[in-house]
Amino acid sequence: MQARADRQRGPAMASNRSDPPSDSEHGSASSVRASAAGPLAVKSGVRHTLGAPRTTIGRKVALTVALPVAVASILGVGLLWHNALASAKADVTLESAALADLVATSFSLATRADPQPHAAVVAALHTNWKVLRAVRNVQVVDRTGRVRWSRQVEQQGQPLSGFSAALLDDPRGTHQGNRFVLPLGGASCAACHPGDTVHLGAVVMDLPPPRQISEVDDAYRFAMGGAVCFCIMFLGLMSFSLRRLVTRPVKRLIAAMERAKSGDFLVRVPVESNDEVGALAADFNATLARITELKVAEIETGRDLERMQRELSLKAELEVANERLEGRVRELQVLFEVTRSVNTTLELQPLLNLISEQVAMALGYAEFSVMLLDPQSQELVHQAGFGAVEFLPGEVRFAVGEGAAGESAQRRGEVYVANVADDPRFVRRAGETGSLLCVPMIVKDEVVGVLNFRKAEVSAFGPDEMRLLRSVANQAAMAIVNARLYQATVELSITDALTGAFNRRHLFNRLEMELLRAQRFGNPLSVVMIDIDHFKLFNDTSGHPAGDEVLRRASALFKTQLRKLDVMARYGGEEFFVVLPQTPKSEAVEVAEKLRRAVAGTAFPDGEKQPGGKVTISVGVASFPDDGDALEALVDSVDAALYASKRGGRNKVSGFSPGMEEHPGRERGPKAKARADDPAAGAEAG
Repeated sequence: MQARADRQRGPAMASNRSDPPSDSEHGSASSVRASAAGPLAVKSGVRHTLGAPRTTIGRKVALTVALPVAVASILGVGLLWHNALASAKADVTLESAALADLVATSFSLATRADPQPHAAVVAALHTNWKVLRAVRNVQVVDRTGRVRWSRQVEQQGQPLSGFSAALLDDPRGTHQGNRFVLPLGGASCAACHPGDTVHLGAVVMDLPPPRQISEVDDAYRFAMGGAVCFCIMFLGLMSFSLRRLVTRPVKRLIAAMERAKSGDFLVRVPVESNDEVGALAADFNATLARITELKVAEIETGRDLERMQRELSLKAELEVANERLEGRVRELQVLFEVTRSVNTTLELQPLLNLISEQVAMALGYAEFSVMLLDPQSQELVHQAGFGAVEFLPGEVRFAVGEGAAGESAQRRGEVYVANVADDPRFVRRAGETGSLLCVPMIVKDEVVGVLNFRKAEVSAFGPDEMRLLRSVANQAAMAIVNARLYQATVELSITDALTGAFNRRHLFNRLEMELLRAQRFGNPLSVVMIDIDHFKLFNDTSGHPAGDEVLRRASALFKTQLRKLDVMARYGGEEFFVVLPQTPKSEAVEVAEKLRRAVAGTAFPDGEKQPGGKVTISVGVASFPDDGDALEALVDSVDAALYASKRGGRNKVSGFSPGMEEHPGRERGPKAKARADDPAAGAEAG
């Protein structure tokens, strides 16, 4: 019932196929066409796609039905024609044979004794018999083909054209076109030719075209023409019927399929009959209607999927942006922590240690090191770091341009070694793998140092991470420069500008600290006071610049003879003060003696102008707690020992002994101040 309804609905749908579609239909059709991708024709054993057919169904039916009928008709007429001609020719042959036998029997009348044995034959040839009127000419030829007798006398004695001895082989006679040849010989010729009666000659009859053959030929020619006309009319009628009933509907169906193939799913085929073609058109319309519904659903689904894909894409982009933002926040957090940590101290070495700790905690690298550029040697010097192998500050040095770190300082840019195993710039250890990144620390276009980051993985540093490490290097560079400026400021505040030794204020701060440490732990502590002999005379004779040079050289010489934990300061004028922690008095005297010998053995500019021809020093030594248990007492004791050395002839070392502080010649110290306040007591002491 559904199929019948579709067939009934088909013409109505097809009748409107030429009308312009409405706006909604046009939009749907456009959407459906736009969504069509590829042909809809389903291959089911057919190799070619839809299109103009090479051979129509009408042609196939005509070739299958009409052509065999036409061929059978023509062949039938031709066969009948052939049989009729054969029968007519057989009749003509019999008549010709009979006439030839009639002539041949006249030879039986001849006798050998008769002077004209063949007169009967001649008479028979020239007799006006009715039966001979039907032939054009009768001739008798010998075995060589020469005419012996003929109804036409002028041919006698002439060779017969077209005659051959092979015509005598068949005793029944032979047809040669319109000519019949009957051999002569045998019993009829035995009377005259007793010895040789075979192939003596032949009776040759020239026959007119047989009337019955021409009549049969004309009749069957007419029949053949009628058969051909019938076949043509039959083919034309069949072609017209097939074209109207089959080919035209099928072409319309194919055209509709082509449009559907190109994406026009709104096309419909008119259903004009209730036969198989009409049923096929109705089913095709129903199929297209279903496909249209499915295509519309597909378009809607595609739009939904496209919208979902856009949303998912936006979500993915948002997630990527969030990840980048989170990474940037983490970078800023790390940078903030590093900046906050490095700003907690202004001392250089603790600052470098803090940088290493922050990198280790926040970034988690396998190895890290801080190398600072030494302005004097132009070398990168290891100062701090962590990792598998840790070095002491100053233990590792690279020249600028040497290795990856040196190349980074030279280029003033990052040097990235993706795999340290096969890169010659990684010069520290062999047999290691991983990646290395060297980032220079630059402030105001001046290289401060290089930060070295190493990971155990190959090619482990990305662009974002490099950007973060550049920021860390910039912050570290600023912090290191600030620490150096602070250190320089502190050194300026605690050092003597002329000699580079500590000044008096720093001296007493350190001496007080060392006294407290000695008191707490019970360690010995000694102090040494040095005075350059006849220094006023040297200034008067050589000038103050020369005196300043002597002070600078003496200070540098003292530093070379002392330990790093010893404190050497300029006490004032030409006097120097040395604090020797954890040193008893006996060892302090030896140190003082070493200093005296070092000065006496050094050639100073204009030293020969001094008494004795060289620059010398006088040294005093005192120890805690024997010579003083407080700062003022210890300083007074060492000053008294120095005065004793000067009083004893200079260029000597004197350890403090009780009573030295009360010598009347001293001009400073508590005793000297008491004498100045009470002259009578001083005179009594003197």
